[in-house]
Amino acid sequence: MRNPRKYRDRSQASRRLEGVRAGLLLALILSLYSPSVAQEQPPLYLVNTPFAAPIDGGIYEVEPLTGVMELKADLGETYSPFFGLAAASATVLYATGTDNTETICSNPGCLLLRIDLDPASTVPMAVTIIGAVATDTEIIGAITGLTFRNDGLLYAASQDTDGLYRVDPLSGDADEIGIVDL
Repeated sequence: MRNPRKYRDRSQASRRLEGVRAGLLLALILSLYSPSVAQEQPPLYLVNTPFAAPIDGGIYEVEPLTGVMELKADLGETYSPFFGLAAASATVLYATGTDNTETICSNPGCLLLRIDLDPASTVPMAVTIIGAVATDTEIIGAITGLTFRNDGLLYAASQDTDGLYRVDPLSGDADEIGIVDL
């Protein structure tokens, strides 16, 4: 039985940071099991949002050998905090953000966004709301891990439910396919 309150005695910021780290680890593990046919390595991206004001989010490209990060998109605070990030291509990314108006979903990290990067600017060409990440019965929050497999399928891990999901990047519809105890 899953217990979404297993970190009851830790602060919310500490739990979220732990979830983000676990999400990055999950994305790395899943990407290692995705055989790559391309010779050139795709960019490595990371989303960063502080949990204290100001909560402006940003997408950074990380140089794997040096750890040097370069800002690729300033996301502001409209959908902050951001929790998960996956690259569909070098310029199209999907992120889980927060619906601060609570009109689509009320859980932090429940809103699936498509972000089109502008190679010439740190202002994205577009940030499109896809919708809430949701199964037939519930909206899934705290999506801290997102990754695309080389077959084009999007996978997500939720810190709140311990669920591993396959997500439709066109709608946010999710199917639980397993449990991960992060």
